[in-house]
Formats: sequence, C-alpha cells, structure tokens
Amino acid sequence: MKKTSQAGFTLIELLVVISIIGLMSSIILTQTVSVRKKSRDTSRKQNLRQLQTAIELFYEDNGRYPTATGDVGSVWHASENNQCVDTECAGGPPSWLVYDPGNYIRGLVPKYVASLPSDPLSGGFANCGNWRVGYLYMSDGQSYKLIAHCATEDGYKPRDTFQDFVRDGNPTTCAGGTPDGTGSWALGVYGGPNGRCW
Repeated sequence: MKKTSQAGFTLIELLVVISIIGLMSSIILTQTVSVRKKSRDTSRKQNLRQLQTAIELFYEDNGRYPTATGDVGSVWHASENNQCVDTECAGGPPSWLVYDPGNYIRGLVPKYVASLPSDPLSGGFANCGNWRVGYLYMSDGQSYKLIAHCATEDGYKPRDTFQDFVRDGNPTTCAGGTPDGTGSWALGVYGGPNGRCW
C-alpha cells in the first residue's frame, strides 16, 4: 500500500496568516476613521468660511448682521433639531436656544447662499457628551458669532483661524489671553465688537 502525502498548511501557519490579516485590517480601519474625522472638520471650516462671507455681504447691503426679531444677542439659533439632549434640555430647549434647521441665519437664503448647511455629522455626537454636533448662530445686529458646536473631531490646531476664543480651554482668551486649545470643542467665526466673546 502506498502512502500519499497531502500538501497543506499547518494549524500554526493558518493562525499566523489570520493574525497578520487581522492586524493589517485594524491599522487600515484606524487610518480610515482618522481620515473621515479630518474630512468632516475640513468641511465644517469650508462651511464656516462660506457663511462668514455671506454674513459680511449681508452686512454691506443692510448695515447690520442678520438677526431674528427680538434676539438682541441673547439667543443661539441651532442648525439641528434636538441639538441639546442634556438634562438642562429635558423639557425642551432652554430660553437661550432655538432649534431652527434650515433658517438658523435669517435672511441669507436665497440671495447670499442657496441653502444653509447642516453639519457633516448631522444629528450625531462628537465630543460634547449630550450635545449633538451642529452650527449655532447669534447676533445683535452689530456683532455676530457662528460656531460649529461640539465639532473639533480632529483635535486642536495651534493658531487655527477658526479658533473659538470662548470654548478653547483658556478662560482668559476673551480678555486678550492666548488660546491654548486644551479644551477646544468648537470652531468659530465672528464679526463686530462683541462677537469674539459670545
């Protein structure tokens, strides 16, 4: 009787190959997640820059920044419904927050922009616990601030032109201190004498 030898892989060889494939998959997945975060932050910055330009054009035409009737710089207008799901919003939004999707900056559509953008992670959570990401806008007519709230997924970048001076981790920034970014959780643009510190 002849014995035939069968060529094949040993159990150890199979385990080594499976381990290598698993390691490579985890590395690729990690890099993909990082690229997506950077892409969303880039999109947010482009949206902020586009809206800043539109707001400034509105100011040139009207002698004031866009406002909602009666706000006088005391109410944030949110780009997303139910942006706040924190305990302070359990009975609905607090008096300083209005959910205003599609119209959170009054008067810009359609003359200055075709439509107001939503956050790339619209309705999702990034880095603010019980707050969904989205844009917030406030104006008293002479100043304004627009922030991408809870949205710095890719981390703080020193000297970022979109630095939000109130939400950067350094409590002295609005008074002229240097932004340190240690607790940065928003990107922002502003105009007028008061917008920087809202």
